[in-house]
Amino acid sequence: MWCLQLVEQKVDSNTMVEAYIPVINSVIKNLKYRFSKESLLMACSVECFMKMDFIESSYFINHYKDILIMDIHAFKSQMTVARNCMITIKPDFDINDILAK
Repeated sequence: MWCLQLVEQKVDSNTMVEAYIPVINSVIKNLKYRFSKESLLMACSVECFMKMDFIESSYFINHYKDILIMDIHAFKSQMTVARNCMITIKPDFDINDILAK
């Protein structure tokens, strides 16, 4: 009886080494890629962009400025005007207010 339990434990430990550990290693590797410093910086920059904060969203803006062929200074002016209009309408402006309408 104890021999059967020993075999079951051996099978479980082999399964863990051969199956579970490679899966866990793969998950950890992909988490490091998915949540890299660049990805987190881009996510924070996009969040600031949604709040119409030009300075804090500069990483996002500079990343796409060449693709969109845009003038940064003109865009900053437009973003400032839009933000000021929203603050004038509602002092505690939040991007969710735009999405709700």
